Amino acid sequence: MVLKHKDIPKVDVVAHSQGCINAVIAALEEPDKIRNLVLVNPAGLMGADTVFALALRSAKSNLQEQAKLKRHKWAHARATPGMHESDLNVTKHPAKAYLASALGISRTNIKEALGLLGELGVGISIIHTTEDETFPLQDVEKTIKDSEVDGFYIIPGSHNEVLYYPENVAPTIIKALRTLEARSNIKKER
Repeated sequence: MVLKHKDIPKVDVVAHSQGCINAVIAALEEPDKIRNLVLVNPAGLMGADTVFALALRSAKSNLQEQAKLKRHKWAHARATPGMHESDLNVTKHPAKAYLASALGISRTNIKEALGLLGELGVGISIIHTTEDETFPLQDVEKTIKDSEVDGFYIIPGSHNEVLYYPENVAPTIIKALRTLEARSNIKKER
């Protein structure tokens, strides 16, 4: 692991969508190396979900966001090259791509893992956008309780807001990290 090799004692992790599942797994494997998790529109907090419903929501959301990006060429130009490559794969084989992703996500629930990580001292905040059709806000709110996380922030935007318009999400990420750090310092003083 890079953290051990570089002798980095603890880190804060910010993850988005399906990457949140990976971040939670990493935190479970090395909880002493992770100080805080900030999960943006996290996968794995929908409760019961079907593969096809998730694939359909994801496809619909991505198509709407692609159309929006075409209207805002400057945002499209800022999107990462890796995203363009993945978009090409989705365009070539959309059903296969969305179903494969949805299959893994629909079987994953990170709620219990978040509770365990909280007990282990990892700070956890969730940032969710109001227009996320992939993981609708109201469904995530039903699944997660404020007591299971240290912070829950709701901001305007779509599922991939953090990718296409990071300046809209970054202030909330910074606020979440500062709040988690302040809570951590209060716990240390006790």
